Formats: sequence, C-alpha cells, structure tokens
Amino acid sequence: MEDSQKWWLKEPYRSLLDPDLVKNVDMKSFDLSSLIEDFTDKMIAEEYIDFRISGMAIYSSAKFYHQKITGVIRQEEEIQKQELRERLRRDIPRAIAQPIREARKIATAEELFGAMRRAIIGTMQKREKLRLRRERMVAKKEKRVLKRSKGRLPAEILKHITGKEETIEIRLRRRHRQIMEIISLEDADDNTMSMAQFKKMIYNQEKHSTFEKKVKYIDAFEELLFLASLNKIHLNQRTMRTSIGIKLVDTSKIEF
Repeated sequence: MEDSQKWWLKEPYRSLLDPDLVKNVDMKSFDLSSLIEDFTDKMIAEEYIDFRISGMAIYSSAKFYHQKITGVIRQEEEIQKQELRERLRRDIPRAIAQPIREARKIATAEELFGAMRRAIIGTMQKREKLRLRRERMVAKKEKRVLKRSKGRLPAEILKHITGKEETIEIRLRRRHRQIMEIISLEDADDNTMSMAQFKKMIYNQEKHSTFEKKVKYIDAFEELLFLASLNKIHLNQRTMRTSIGIKLVDTSKIEF
C-alpha cells in the first residue's frame, strides 16, 4: 500500500500519531472522541490493526483533550476575574472643595487667659463630679452594711429561741464584766484567772444539782468561746491534763 493511500498519514489523523505536527491543525475544532472512534473503525474495516499506532492515537487524543479542557477552564477563570474586577472597580470621587480658612489671628493676652481659665474650670468640674460620685458610692455601701446589721432578730424572739431571759449580747457583756472584776480583785499581774475561780464565779455559792451545774458550766464555757472569738480573752492550756487559764486581753466595751 502506497504512503499516499495510508489514511492515517493524512490530517487530522496524522497529528494524532505525531503531536509535533499539531501546530498545523487546530485540534480544538475536532470532536476528539468521534475522531478516535472513526480512527478505530477505519482500522477494523481494513482488517489492519496496529496496536502501537492505535495506542499512540489514543494517548495523543487524551493529551489533546486535556489541553482542550485546560484551555476552556483558563478562559472561564479569566472571564470570572474580569467580571470581579469590573464589580470591584470604583471611581475615585472628586475632591470636595474645602472652605476657605480665615486668616489666623494673633491671640491677645485676654483671650489666652480666658482659654486657660475655661480649661482650669472644666478640669475642676470633672474632679468635683468624680468626688461626688465616690461619695455616693461610699454612702450606698455604708447603707448596705447598716441594713445588714439591722437585720438581726429582736431580743424577744432571741429569748424565745434560746430559752434564756438574756440575749447573747447581754450575756457576753455581763460575763466579760465579771471576768474584769475578778481579775481586778485578785490583782493578778498577768491579767489571768484560773478555772477554779471561773467555776466559783459561775456557781456563785449557790446550791445546784449536778445536772444544773453541768448546764451552767456549758453555757459559761460557750460565752468564753465567744469572748475569745471577739479577741477579748485568750484561753491557754499547756497540756491536756492541766487546767485552762483565762487571760483578759481587751477591757473595752463589747460592740456588735
């Protein structure tokens, strides 16, 4: 078969077999899938199938197809970029005409002192506002504290709850006063009294049953603990077997 009769050596089939010749033919204008289908149909019709030539044609067509798709994608991207530029493009507004400034004048001494006076008065007014604001905040805080202190139960209700004739405040003041009197009478140098003296003060030479003595002792010891928490006395005990010592620390009046 003569070369002139070999159809695969003619365009566009020739460019499929030799990609270097693709410049002579615009492969983008062809339907590559139909071109490959025609190529294989011709080979089958002539009962001449060359797998090497067929492989080259399929590979080249795939390569051209990829280039075609890439080119279309690039074109689409360029179109989108151009549209985006058109949307983002803004015209620079014209400059706004500025009003003509009046000529600067030399300030007189009176104007200068007036400006300084206004600045000083403004600063003092701000400080006064801050001072008044702080005073209002302090007053509100003191008012809240006063409300809390007034929120205690009345003496009558406390008596009913505790079952005692005296309120806790009265009991603590009385016990504190008794301790000061005993220490003053004993003329103790270190302001300390023993537990024996304390028990004598509790029972007050009255006859009580064992149960009554225990109740009185417990009540009195509770009062000692309260006085110690108020830093009016200190309770000292060297060992577990030694007696507890009561030391007077503060002789001022108890305030609640």
